[in-house]
Amino acid sequence: MNEHISWTGMEQGDLACILPLVQKTLQTTLSFETLHWLPCDARTPLQNMVNETGMEIPLSACTKLFGLSDRQRKRIADALCAKQPFWDAIGHNVFLPIQADSGHCCCTKDGKTDSSALLSRILGVLAIQGVNRLINLEEAGRWLQLLQDYIQLLVQKTFQQALISQKDADGAVYPPFLQYFLKKMQTDGAFTAVVHVSQTHGPSESEWNATSCEAMVFGSKARAVCLRLWPAVRLKYLGGDRNEAWFAIFHKDRASHAGELTPKYDGLASGLKRFWQSVPCAVADTLSVYLHFDKNICLSLPFILQTEFLARQLGAHIFSSMDTAVLQRKTGAQDMSGALRRITSLPDRIRATAFISGGADMEAGMEKLMSRLPAFWQTIPSGQESAFIISHTETGDAFVQPLEKAVMGLPELDHIVMGIAYEGAALKAAGMSSPAAAAVYACLHASLLPESHNIFHENGRHERGQTLKKAVFDALTLHVAGDELFAMGDMNAACKMFKKALSLASRQDRRHGNGMDRRSVVTPALLNSLGITLQQTGRRAAAVRCFEQALQQFPEDVMAYYNLSGILLETKQFDKAEELLRKAAKLAPEDIHITIKLANCLFEKQDTNAAMGLLAPFMTKGLSELPAAFFKLQGRLGLEKGNWSYAKENLNKALVRTPYDAEILFFLAKGYMTAEGDSRTARRLLKQAELLTSSRRLHKMLANLKRKTETMP
Repeated sequence: MNEHISWTGMEQGDLACILPLVQKTLQTTLSFETLHWLPCDARTPLQNMVNETGMEIPLSACTKLFGLSDRQRKRIADALCAKQPFWDAIGHNVFLPIQADSGHCCCTKDGKTDSSALLSRILGVLAIQGVNRLINLEEAGRWLQLLQDYIQLLVQKTFQQALISQKDADGAVYPPFLQYFLKKMQTDGAFTAVVHVSQTHGPSESEWNATSCEAMVFGSKARAVCLRLWPAVRLKYLGGDRNEAWFAIFHKDRASHAGELTPKYDGLASGLKRFWQSVPCAVADTLSVYLHFDKNICLSLPFILQTEFLARQLGAHIFSSMDTAVLQRKTGAQDMSGALRRITSLPDRIRATAFISGGADMEAGMEKLMSRLPAFWQTIPSGQESAFIISHTETGDAFVQPLEKAVMGLPELDHIVMGIAYEGAALKAAGMSSPAAAAVYACLHASLLPESHNIFHENGRHERGQTLKKAVFDALTLHVAGDELFAMGDMNAACKMFKKALSLASRQDRRHGNGMDRRSVVTPALLNSLGITLQQTGRRAAAVRCFEQALQQFPEDVMAYYNLSGILLETKQFDKAEELLRKAAKLAPEDIHITIKLANCLFEKQDTNAAMGLLAPFMTKGLSELPAAFFKLQGRLGLEKGNWSYAKENLNKALVRTPYDAEILFFLAKGYMTAEGDSRTARRLLKQAELLTSSRRLHKMLANLKRKTETMP
């Protein structure tokens, strides 16, 4: 990727966004009737705008409005093409050429700054109609030039100020230009998404008045992050400050346009999930990345701020609008962020919260439920099928037992999922922002539990069965919360949540004692989840300790053998990896993933025939049942045996399943170069692989192969 970031400065669309601000300021110093912005671009250059009468262009369309004669048009053309303003003394109209903003950073290919090229670029013409000013010909030249300089400066200053983030009355921080851009684009419908990159600590109170230069420094870094996540998109800088940057993403995203809850590989949301793979861990630890889009592409500022508020409440630093949709589908909520905002704005401290969803007649059910509860409890709806029940006084069993008793027997609530959180050790250990946010994770936990049934009677008559799933926020809920954050792609937050879950679970185990007939809440799944996230975030030694602890406590845990062997393979400890994988294969002989990893280990030990023999029994399975790793290894075996056509066929099958696997691209590039002598295709594949990986080992392999392709025609 090019290290020198080029900023194109102000564009025609930018001026169209801030024109109301420019007009408002200008009206305080100049009396006029209307203001018109006439942009020019490559298709309608300045000369054509004023000379060609037959073209459907803005200035031609305004000819009748301004009442211009052919002679006046010629004079206007000569002035504007010379980058000079023109004063129509007869019609009291002023035509001013507006140049690009030179305040932005623009780096050339050799890394040198060049702002003169920007300033010389004409964006279009600002036509001011009905200027109420009596001026003679002797004064016109001097007055007009002063007006030109003033408006040029006003435009640039307004634009630059609009790019700097400010706090609004509610405490939200965003650049004003973001709001102007969204309003304009709602009618144009020309962009796909907005991405917000910020440093996790945020700016201090004394840093809100950041200069444009300081904002652009962080903006260039954030742009590099975005281009790593989405290498095929076009980005437009929307502003920020020294700790955050906003961009519009122009990209045709089939997943987001269709409003699907499961993103495709080419979707914008899937790019966000690759954050930890595409950005160095030291950088990723300091950033938050939020991606905003909806299926109708009609983003608004409230929509964006609500999404980010929900992310902060849930403790997520990597979050997208699709995550909101998935979360609300799982919990039955429609306006979760709105409900959480109303709860956080309540004057009294919340001591306990229950999030309830699922009912044939939720509205009537909640009304009857509240009549059964103490008067000091209240409900906050988050949609037609869900609501929060909160208490300012009761906590613990004094909250849970009355609530459960009140819920049971309500015919309006026939399939209840209830997550409960209250002040206590679990909530304190989790560091959750409020019991309400913790109750959301408890609801997700409850949805995974088996149903409990209640047959109730009313007026002595059997009515129907009622199902209830209930979970109180604890160590297992923290595990579920970590899994949810992991699915969002937020490895750092997930890792913290798993660590808190492990700490709290160990404390719960000690409290109940080893002699208790209670199953340990420290599960092998929890230890494996923590180990995987540690490995994903580059903390390999800590991951090894975690997997070893799992094997020590749970000697027959297949996943711990599998995960630990993966680290041993990465560090080329093939004999130890083979030993672990053979133990795992003995425990789970039908698991194809274990077999593939064992075959891969044998391949690395140069025992090709044994590797092929392990894979042979699975060749009879259907293609849809075989994972990408199977075809990837078959492709490598084909390359080793010199069978390029077989290797290419299998590598392409693997690539269809995992399009962003840089290793597959590397092996394909190697095959094209060595077997076909096609250096052009090899270089193209290597370039894609470079953008998709942050692995030093693979980068070194890519660099070595790239040098070899450069010696070929």
